[in-house]
This record gives sequence, C-alpha cells and structure tokens, in this order.
Amino acid sequence: AQAPSVKFSQVDRLALTVAAQGTADAAKYPDNTVPKEYNQNSVGGRTYTVTVTDKDGKLAPEGTLAYVTFEKDNFFGNVYFTTGEQDFAKVTVDATFPIKVGKDGKATFRVAGNGATTYVKPTVFLNTAGSATSPKLEKTGSSTDIYQVAEVTYFKSPVVTNATLSV
Repeated sequence: AQAPSVKFSQVDRLALTVAAQGTADAAKYPDNTVPKEYNQNSVGGRTYTVTVTDKDGKLAPEGTLAYVTFEKDNFFGNVYFTTGEQDFAKVTVDATFPIKVGKDGKATFRVAGNGATTYVKPTVFLNTAGSATSPKLEKTGSSTDIYQVAEVTYFKSPVVTNATLSV
C-alpha cells in the first residue's frame, strides 16, 4: 500500500506590517552632536509604524511585544533608535529593541542618523521562534520568526518644501 506525500509547512497565526512615514531622505541630526532624548524638532530622522494582527486581520492586544533589530548589511554609519519613551540608543549589528503595541494594534519607533553615506533598513519581528528570555531574529532552521524588513532611510541635510507663516 502507498500513501500520497504529505508536505508540512509553518502556518503563521500572526501578521506584521511596517510603514515608514515621510520620504526616504530624512533630515539628519545636527553635526557635532549625538541624539539623546527624543525631540522631533531637533533630531530629524524618520518614524516607522508597526501594525500587528492575527491571520484574519484582527489587531493584536495592547501590550503585545514586537522587536526591532538591525542586521549586518542593513545599516551603515551612525544610526540611533528610540520608541519616544526612552533616550536614543546607538544601533549596533543585531542589536534588538522591544517595541510595545498600543491599544490600536500599532507601535512606533524612530531612527536618526548623520552622514552622506549613512542609511538604515530596520527589521521588525515577532519572537515566534527561539528564546523567550533573550529574543533574537531567527531566519533559518525549522522554525523562523515572523519578520519584515522596513523601507530604507537615508539621512540628508534638512530641506523645507512647504511652510506656512502666521503672524
């Protein structure tokens, strides 16, 4: 007797989307400074919004954790990260930062950088595989995390394209 072949595959119960706000050319932080606390007017940079849902599109509950990491060839130069709730932290290879989903199923984070050749492509993931105590992006093997690489951001001198002056 013979039975037909059976193929097993991972079925993800969660989904993840990452949307970058603004343009790929974000304002760099001022020369001869290092970003410390988050201040939208002085740091420049770009904000990303992460949305976590289940496979049917229902929003993840408030407090769900997602993680942002920076893979080896996905950033170059002096890049900094914040969720807006803590000071900026310098990005290093495979550094992992938790971001907490709010009541609307979304979480935001911001990156800042400086330099003509500086760029960043953050990777956002849900820790669905590997260690629960020290989350790290798992992309290979029999079980992998749900992840998405975000749109690239470059850091240029600030340019004002539209402005309104009220007196």
